Amino acid sequence: MGSETRHPCAPLLCRALSLLLTGTLASCGGDGGNPTAPEEEMPPPAQAVADGRLLFVRATRGAADALVLIREDSVGEVVLSGPDWHPARPLWSPDGDRIAFQSDRGGIDDVWVVGTAGGEPINVSHDPQFAGDAAWSPDGTHIAFASLGHGNGDIMIVPAVGGVVRNLTNDPAAESQPAWSPDAARVVFTRYQAGEEELWRMNAAGGGAQRLTDSPGLDREPRWSPDGRWIVFTSDRSGEPRLWIMEADGSGQRQLAALDGVEFGATWSPDGARIVFQSDATGDFEIYVVNADGTGLLNLTNDGADDVSPSWSHDGLRVAFASDRDGSSDVYVMDTDGGNVRRMTDHEARDVSPRFQPRPR
Repeated sequence: MGSETRHPCAPLLCRALSLLLTGTLASCGGDGGNPTAPEEEMPPPAQAVADGRLLFVRATRGAADALVLIREDSVGEVVLSGPDWHPARPLWSPDGDRIAFQSDRGGIDDVWVVGTAGGEPINVSHDPQFAGDAAWSPDGTHIAFASLGHGNGDIMIVPAVGGVVRNLTNDPAAESQPAWSPDAARVVFTRYQAGEEELWRMNAAGGGAQRLTDSPGLDREPRWSPDGRWIVFTSDRSGEPRLWIMEADGSGQRQLAALDGVEFGATWSPDGARIVFQSDATGDFEIYVVNADGTGLLNLTNDGADDVSPSWSHDGLRVAFASDRDGSSDVYVMDTDGGNVRRMTDHEARDVSPRFQPRPR
């Protein structure tokens, strides 16, 4: 299954791991070394209430891609984008009222923002070469993104309403994939240099650069836990790309899951107790969930098709994903035990990268 993601160059964003992508942690045990598993591995499906909205990209061959909104509990779709938007990598704002996305409507890829009510989007990055990998600050006031405007690739920060763009990094290496800490104090990102990609973090205000990983190969896709204590990421240090987890200062690095295949696309549950991700361990891509301490691994899908791009509902009781199980790629929703699967779209185009709204409107 493909995706709408665009990539400027091999070391920055053109990676197989990102092609199919894209609360608080449970209290920790007395030794402080691992997140504590929840008492129940899965919440009761009967508690799930279909009250959210889903955002996805509709990729149509020979026509313009579109940003589409749908509700779980009603029929009908809202197309937010115009014919010249060419949207990719959409991302809800923390309050669920705006959407950041990547678009080349101005001639090159930039980061744009549009309200969920529609209207004309604004270009917030105005990059001379390429801008992508947008990440909202937790309060929704700023957006971090990766830029090729200075040649190698840097992390930039800009007000979400547009304005002065400032460098967070200014380094000969290529940096990408920024992610804000929940308290907005720090930004973690990848740095690619000399054939290796490591995770670094800096103060969001600038300075305080700290290398978090130092392993042969590629470490990428950092994701903070909702309480900021942990970072889950993908690393191929053991051969295949697998999920790893570490404390926010880089200590205590350990493999999270150990499937016989690649693992990536990790996303924390709103309460920080579990992590959903995708893997091709069965020969095709399936959705898995695992407790934050590495226990309770469960395959949520197992249907001989590619199931990708998992996204938690705001209450942590459902997971949205894209699947080609019925032919073309469509959006589906299931309970967190893998049951009650519902097909949300049925279109001849490819509906990809579904994302639940942070909270229902």
